[in-house]
Amino acid sequence: MEYKWQPFGDAMKNSGGFRPVHVGDSAPCILKDAKGVEQLGNVHLKKEKASVGAGGKEIHMVGPAVQDLLVLCRNPSKL
Repeated sequence: MEYKWQPFGDAMKNSGGFRPVHVGDSAPCILKDAKGVEQLGNVHLKKEKASVGAGGKEIHMVGPAVQDLLVLCRNPSKL
C-alpha cells in the first residue's frame, strides 16, 4: 500500500487510484491556525467540514475552504 497527502478536491476524485483513509465519513487532514502552524485534524468527507482542537480552542472550516486542505490518502493496489 502507498500513502500520500493530497488536496481534498483531488482526494474526493480518487486521483491516481488514491482514496482518503477514513473511518466512517471522517479522514485525517492538515489545518493551519492563524499563525500558519499546521495541526492534525479531521475532515467530514460528505459535509465538507474540517476541524481541529488545540489549546482549548477549535479551528474549523466549511465548504469551499476545505478544498485545499491536505487529506491522508492511500492506494490499495500498490503493494
